[in-house]
Amino acid sequence: MYNLYIPLCGLILSIILFILYLVKVTNIRTENRLYFMMIIDTLIMEIFCIAAVYLIYIGHDEGLIKFTNRVECFAIVNYFMNLMMYVVHLCYSKSKDMSIIYYVFNMVLFLLIFLTPTYLEVTNDLTYMVTRGMMVDITSFASGILLAGTFVLSIVNRKKLKDKVLPIMILIIFIVIVLVLRVLMPEFICLEFLAAIGALIMFHTIENPDLKMVQELNIAKQQAEKSNRAKTDFLSSMSHEIRTPLNAIVGFNQCIMDAKTLDEAKEDA
Repeated sequence: MYNLYIPLCGLILSIILFILYLVKVTNIRTENRLYFMMIIDTLIMEIFCIAAVYLIYIGHDEGLIKFTNRVECFAIVNYFMNLMMYVVHLCYSKSKDMSIIYYVFNMVLFLLIFLTPTYLEVTNDLTYMVTRGMMVDITSFASGILLAGTFVLSIVNRKKLKDKVLPIMILIIFIVIVLVLRVLMPEFICLEFLAAIGALIMFHTIENPDLKMVQELNIAKQQAEKSNRAKTDFLSSMSHEIRTPLNAIVGFNQCIMDAKTLDEAKEDA
């Protein structure tokens, strides 16, 4: 059962990332929730991938194996959907229609994946096991469209994404390499593990709570320094504006005190 080694490593990695994120993140925002859904997608991918391979090894009914493959394919598409929605929310956080599009898209894909035909290609020695059919084609096509959409959104809105655009682009390039490997070597079960690596890349670049806290502290520091400079400039300006009339008042007051006649005093007053 050597085919299970890589998915098992991915499952362990995803579980660690799942627990780490729950412990670290206390303030769940929309982008946090979408990223967390990506972690859950990787867990589902790995669990059902392992289940499918194991069922093939023990010679279980093909219907159950196909069901596990369908769940895995839906998790794959949902992973890319959550990634795209993550970027969309960062760029257009005030949009109200995103959740509707998200659920409608997922519902349509769910029906297509679970209703379209699929079949297994398995050799007698179990060294080659690949899922084929329209279900796989739909999964690949939808994943490609979502990935391309995420790439275009990231490029168009790179000014809004600021320092997050580079990690997102690196992640997209990494995913493209993974998909190419999947096409060239479909028998090599690595997509699930590499999806977990992708989630790990996001965690250590744009979703790490510690990094976010440091960024927020830097922003707060810059705002405090800006406020302090504004206060200093205001006091400097006001002290100059107040000093000039006060000098005149003090000078004329001294003249009044030194005046020898009432007319001189009135004139100075």
